[in-house]
Amino acid sequence: MSCCSAIGNSDAQLQQDHLPFLSLRRLLETAYAERRSCIRSRLEEFALVGTEPESTFYELCYCLCTPGTKARHAIAVMTELRQRCFYHRPIPAAQLEAILRMPSHYIRFHRTKARRLAKLHSIFPTVWQILYRDTPASERRRCLVDLVEGLGMKEASHFLRNTGVRVIAVLDRHVIFWMQQFGFPVRLPRNATEYEQTEALFFRFAEQLAILPEELDLLLWSLSTGEVLR
Repeated sequence: MSCCSAIGNSDAQLQQDHLPFLSLRRLLETAYAERRSCIRSRLEEFALVGTEPESTFYELCYCLCTPGTKARHAIAVMTELRQRCFYHRPIPAAQLEAILRMPSHYIRFHRTKARRLAKLHSIFPTVWQILYRDTPASERRRCLVDLVEGLGMKEASHFLRNTGVRVIAVLDRHVIFWMQQFGFPVRLPRNATEYEQTEALFFRFAEQLAILPEELDLLLWSLSTGEVLR
């Protein structure tokens, strides 16, 4: 079944297994009540990041490092790049690679990611302009995907969310897992079209739970990892 057809059938599918659905819903509602304050504080922090170019630049560095890598390792790299004033002084790709391959915060695919980080200075002014265009978040995301090498739909969504943009979903494996538990026939999106279709389902999921999409995103991630991180 395609993601598009599932949009119209999701309510019926959820009702087929009524008691498990109610139990899962109660679990999410309880967790949300417990973590709502923390989640909203995190989103407020994200909004502040997007008001300042330097912080936004480092957030983009972080999002380029996260694929296939622990979030805490990517955060450690972002801190290291800040200490080296990477925003103000470009660092050669070879030196960036040495930073990314350090055992304390090893980044997978460090050679490729170092090369991508080295290119950021030349394109970041355009990234900043895109971030503040008066266009829908989905359109800004497409522009970022086209501009920044290594920034796919999920990573572009991650970057936008972490710089204060709303009405966007970070569809990682944790979010997909929870959607599957609620009966949505979804998988990790393999292309931009699938991503947008699955995102539409996620927005419907959030509406059913009466939770803002950006808050539900962080809630589901925290339920899988035990933390409300970036």
